[in-house]
Amino acid sequence: MPYISLYRKWRPQFLSQLVGQEHVSRTLTNAIEQGRIAHAYLFSGPRGTGKTSTAKILAKSVNCQKGPTTTPCQECSSCLAISSGASLDVVEIDAASNRGINEIRELIDKVGFSPAESRKKVYIIDEVHMLTNEASNAFLKTLEEPPEHIIFILATTEPSKILPTIISRCQRFDFRLLSLKDISSHLAKIAKQEKLKISSSAIELIAKQARGSLRDALGILEQLASFSQAEIGVDQVAELLSLTNSEKLFEALEIIVSGETARVFELSTDLVNEGRDLRQFIKELLTAARNLLIVKSNSHLKNLQNLTKEEKKRFKYLASQISLESLEQLLDRLSIAYSQVGSGTNPQIVFEVNLIQAMKPPAPPPEELLKRIERLEASKLSPSSTKTDTKKLKRKLSLKRLLESWAEILNEVKSRRLSTYALLIECLPRNLVDGCLTLEFPKSQKFHYQKFQDKGNLAVLEQVILQLLGAEVSINCVLRETEEVEPGADLGATTSSDSNQGNSVASLANQTESQPLSTESDVVALLKSSFGAKIVEDRKKEEL
Repeated sequence: MPYISLYRKWRPQFLSQLVGQEHVSRTLTNAIEQGRIAHAYLFSGPRGTGKTSTAKILAKSVNCQKGPTTTPCQECSSCLAISSGASLDVVEIDAASNRGINEIRELIDKVGFSPAESRKKVYIIDEVHMLTNEASNAFLKTLEEPPEHIIFILATTEPSKILPTIISRCQRFDFRLLSLKDISSHLAKIAKQEKLKISSSAIELIAKQARGSLRDALGILEQLASFSQAEIGVDQVAELLSLTNSEKLFEALEIIVSGETARVFELSTDLVNEGRDLRQFIKELLTAARNLLIVKSNSHLKNLQNLTKEEKKRFKYLASQISLESLEQLLDRLSIAYSQVGSGTNPQIVFEVNLIQAMKPPAPPPEELLKRIERLEASKLSPSSTKTDTKKLKRKLSLKRLLESWAEILNEVKSRRLSTYALLIECLPRNLVDGCLTLEFPKSQKFHYQKFQDKGNLAVLEQVILQLLGAEVSINCVLRETEEVEPGADLGATTSSDSNQGNSVASLANQTESQPLSTESDVVALLKSSFGAKIVEDRKKEEL
């Protein structure tokens, strides 16, 4: 007996067997039972959702010798002929290859002939949106007033391309992408009947990769049956479909969060050497970034896609290390990379460039730029007055003043070095004595505590404090003994001038005000970098 593909072998034979399209099966069942069968139907929806199968079931239902019936007997000559594709009264036409006006005129000429042996003559026109305008207009009159013995079933994946006048003459049914649950349940039943040993997690992964198409899911299952002689597990599915293990995806996300651009080249080289499909990797990284956005948005964790508890924990940690703006920028760059890789550009270069672009601090919004310009105009600081103000700050710098400026300090650190900023956001300034600033790190952030004490990280913070507050400080780091800070704890208790500061560090850390611009040249540089502005005319030079 010749081999039959799974999607053909397990094609539904009754309306009640349609998977995930209950709204279609219920409506058509009622129409058949009540004798209200229309002369034209439009089945629209994504591929692999059951449009052609439903068309054949409807043809059998109206032509079964024991019908019309919702349960064709599958035994009469009409049912057998339709199932095998040999019926003279059920004609399937591919509009993609028969799209011209001559083909449609030929169809129209044949419509007038009565069925050879069946009750109704059924024309199933697949991808009907591919018909030319001339062919569609020629078909329109016949569709509007067909002979009594004719039923037209039009199928399409792009209903928006069909003439509205054709759509208005059909009963329209929209087929939906199948849910993971529906596909997984159906695959499990088929695997059991086919005596395939496959784990439930492997079935879920197949269903996920099918992306709503039952036909695609059955195609993957069929490949796996030939690919693996032993029990089919997640590893076999991943190997067949060239999927990336989660560890590699987390490595990519950690590189982006840390801002270490050199590691991007190491990652891309490893992926290429392993023979990975970079477009597939970008696609999976997009899904991982989406999961990160779900966590960052405080959405319910049930929206995360097929993740273990450990993976969810890692996503929660990474979400705490990246801003929402940076995450949105990452999704945007990955989407660009995915489209560019498919256009023939060198995939490795596209991958590297877009990941590095995603690691850059997001540009400030236009309203923030306007605020900075307004501050500059209001202050109008001269070089001499700036120098005087700096000296005053050196005499009067206190923990209270530092805390009030902490959010501004973090913003400036972020613009200079993202990796230093990522290490700083969990720590708190504890005290400031004799020019020595003590930073306290949570007990759970021991890695950050150790990493921040590198000279490069310390230097960035010291330079920012000097620039913004005009004070030279040395930095000492400590690790908090307990996990939580006691409510109402006085972080400035070591100096009397700070005892009435009145603001908790937590609230100060949430300030979003960026540092003010101090000179006119800052504004010019800001406009150049943010809007691509160019100096057209320098009036000061002309005056000289």
